[in-house]
Amino acid sequence: MDKTNAETIQLNKKAGRDASLDAVKGFAILLVMLGHCIVLNGLADPYLYDAIAAVQMPLFMAVSGYIAGLKRPEAVESPNLAKRAAILGKRSISYLVPFFVWMIIVSFPHCLQELKTELFHLDYGLWFLATLWIVNLVCMMAAFPADFAEYKYCQRRMKKQGCNVVQKNQTVSDNAEKNDSNSIENIEKKHVESSTKSDAKYNVDRDMQSSEKDNAESTVKCNSGLWLRFMIFCLVVLCFYIGFFLQARSGNTFLSPSLTVRYLPFYVAAYLFAYHVRPLLQKKETGRLAGHTGLVNVFWLLCLAAFVYLVYAFNMVVVTDTTTLIVQMTASFLGIFVCFYGIAHFCKGRLQRLLAFVGQYTLEIYVLHFRFARILHLSEKNLTPFHADTILWIAAAFVVMSALTVIFISALKQLWITDFLCFGKIRPRRKKGTSYITEKQ
Repeated sequence: MDKTNAETIQLNKKAGRDASLDAVKGFAILLVMLGHCIVLNGLADPYLYDAIAAVQMPLFMAVSGYIAGLKRPEAVESPNLAKRAAILGKRSISYLVPFFVWMIIVSFPHCLQELKTELFHLDYGLWFLATLWIVNLVCMMAAFPADFAEYKYCQRRMKKQGCNVVQKNQTVSDNAEKNDSNSIENIEKKHVESSTKSDAKYNVDRDMQSSEKDNAESTVKCNSGLWLRFMIFCLVVLCFYIGFFLQARSGNTFLSPSLTVRYLPFYVAAYLFAYHVRPLLQKKETGRLAGHTGLVNVFWLLCLAAFVYLVYAFNMVVVTDTTTLIVQMTASFLGIFVCFYGIAHFCKGRLQRLLAFVGQYTLEIYVLHFRFARILHLSEKNLTPFHADTILWIAAAFVVMSALTVIFISALKQLWITDFLCFGKIRPRRKKGTSYITEKQ
């Protein structure tokens, strides 16, 4: 985190990063930090902390799903199992290595007992990393049969359209031969030759137009395979979701299925939006979209008002029944839209660059920051929520926690082995005489 803003901007341009997405991630991790400053010091209140709790982790899930959905291939292709296994392996390293390493560091020498505890109660550790890995695994397993079905559907459609084009071309050729024979019997030889040339040219043009039309129709019908992919993907995910729900209701807490039930919908919804809806929106004319900006802003304000009402009227932390879960998830979806749209359209300039810079280190901040949240011992100061002194103490704790987090991240990222073990980052092999930052750029 010792790079300057100029270097970060240059790196983002070369790496093709989306500053808006990084800004959303930066905003989300700041919410997590503030929430831990409040709750870990015993200062949780039913309004501010409920609003933070309703948004912070669902927003992270949604960003992860949205980024995964952006990796939609340009052309329909047969799913490569080896390639997808490699992607899952990289994500497993990024999520599970920090999860287990920090568990060993914190619980040593009682690692086995801690492992047993966390496998059945993930919320005692870095639960988000393990839950995110489970969600990724579910969606990748759902995407494989969906992509395979779409590929087979499009392949069958293309073959069928290709046969139709051949049959139509053969019919046109036969008609041309009949016309030529009739003209030879009734017209003079010179006139017949010119007529034959013009007919041949006309037939060629008509064949080309027919072929282009059929190709366009086959492309449209091939794109209709997206609906098949969508339905199969949703069906497989639904089966997994029902399984996790039944596991949670049965009392089996292995891998904390209640966490997957709570957060899987956010990842899936954002993934489907990025994969299926976003390309359709991009095909619309810019002027038509710009003309509806005011209506979207009004809708954004209505969602913000609905989110505030739900936070005020309901508990956003404790789940007591299915109704409470539905209300909490509804509030989370509203908060996700409010944050996504608000940061993308209203957060510009230096503020966006600052949030985007923070958003590039969300995992590093996540695994470290809460370890310094109690350093000022606010729970021993008899503070009450919403009091002026309480706000000042929370701000001070946030600043101290942030400073210590930056120092420890900078120190741990100096060596590739600590960067890998603590944060799951795999550095590219560095050339001699170059720094890690230069090689990364």
